[in-house]
Amino acid sequence: AESDVKKAYPIVISLTVATLSSVALSISSLFWKYSAVYASSIFAVILKGTMYATHLSFIQTVYPVEHQGKA
Repeated sequence: AESDVKKAYPIVISLTVATLSSVALSISSLFWKYSAVYASSIFAVILKGTMYATHLSFIQTVYPVEHQGKA
Protein backbone atom coordinates (compact mmCIF):
# COMPACT_ATOMS: atom_id res chain seq x y z
CA ALA A 1 0.00 0.00 0.00
CA GLU A 2 2.84 2.38 0.88
CA SER A 3 4.58 1.72 -2.43
CA ASP A 4 1.35 2.57 -4.29
CA VAL A 5 1.13 5.86 -2.39
CA LYS A 6 4.77 6.62 -3.21
CA LYS A 7 4.08 5.84 -6.88
CA ALA A 8 1.06 8.14 -6.80
CA TYR A 9 3.01 11.09 -5.33
CA PRO A 10 4.70 12.21 -8.58
CA ILE A 11 1.38 11.95 -10.44
CA VAL A 12 -0.43 14.01 -7.80
CA ILE A 13 2.38 16.57 -7.69
CA SER A 14 2.53 16.88 -11.48
CA LEU A 15 -1.27 17.20 -11.66
CA THR A 16 -1.23 19.87 -8.96
CA VAL A 17 1.56 21.77 -10.70
CA ALA A 18 -0.26 21.51 -14.04
CA THR A 19 -3.52 22.76 -12.51
CA LEU A 20 -1.82 25.63 -10.71
CA SER A 21 0.14 26.65 -13.79
CA SER A 22 -2.96 26.57 -16.00
CA VAL A 23 -4.87 28.68 -13.45
CA ALA A 24 -1.95 31.11 -13.26
CA LEU A 25 -1.79 31.26 -17.06
CA SER A 26 -5.49 32.00 -17.39
CA ILE A 27 -5.31 34.68 -14.68
CA SER A 28 -2.28 36.30 -16.28
CA SER A 29 -3.87 36.21 -19.75
CA LEU A 30 -7.00 37.86 -18.36
CA PHE A 31 -4.83 40.42 -16.58
CA TRP A 32 -2.87 41.16 -19.75
CA LYS A 33 -6.07 41.43 -21.79
CA TYR A 34 -7.67 43.92 -19.40
CA SER A 35 -4.46 45.87 -18.79
CA ALA A 36 -4.01 46.15 -22.57
CA VAL A 37 -7.56 47.50 -22.90
CA TYR A 38 -6.96 49.88 -19.99
CA ALA A 39 -3.62 51.05 -21.38
CA SER A 40 -5.07 51.57 -24.86
CA SER A 41 -7.96 53.63 -23.44
CA ILE A 42 -5.47 55.76 -21.48
CA PHE A 43 -3.40 56.11 -24.65
CA ALA A 44 -6.53 57.13 -26.60
CA VAL A 45 -7.39 59.78 -24.00
CA ILE A 46 -3.82 61.13 -24.08
CA LEU A 47 -3.86 61.12 -27.87
CA LYS A 48 -7.20 62.96 -27.99
CA GLY A 49 -5.97 65.49 -25.45
CA THR A 50 -2.77 66.07 -27.41
CA MET A 51 -4.71 66.45 -30.66
CA TYR A 52 -7.15 68.85 -28.99
CA ALA A 53 -4.32 70.93 -27.51
CA THR A 54 -2.55 71.00 -30.87
CA HIS A 55 -5.83 71.98 -32.53
CA LEU A 56 -6.36 74.82 -30.03
CA SER A 57 -2.82 76.13 -30.38
CA PHE A 58 -3.14 75.89 -34.18
CA ILE A 59 -6.39 77.90 -34.08
CA GLN A 60 -4.78 80.51 -31.82
CA THR A 61 -1.77 80.72 -34.12
CA VAL A 62 -3.78 81.02 -37.33
CA TYR A 63 -6.60 83.12 -35.87
CA PRO A 64 -5.26 85.20 -32.97
CA VAL A 65 -7.58 85.72 -30.00
CA GLU A 66 -8.28 89.40 -30.76
CA HIS A 67 -9.51 88.48 -34.24
CA GLN A 68 -11.78 85.83 -32.72
CA GLY A 69 -13.26 88.48 -30.41
CA LYS A 70 -13.97 90.86 -33.30
CA ALA A 71 -15.48 88.10 -35.43
